Amino acid sequence: MIFTFNPAISLFVACDTEEEIEHIFEKLSQEGSVLMPLAASPVSESFGWIQDRYGVS
Repeated sequence: MIFTFNPAISLFVACDTEEEIEHIFEKLSQEGSVLMPLAASPVSESFGWIQDRYGVS
């Protein structure tokens, strides 16, 4: 395999509602690690960072 996910690769998910953000964040973080909990940040009103169970950040 030539390509594997690594910490240099990040994916962003944009949502329309706070409920959608919370639901997707919860699902993606299952069996993974929360690197930054959902909170307001300079990037967004609700921003979080996880590494999912596959190692994708």
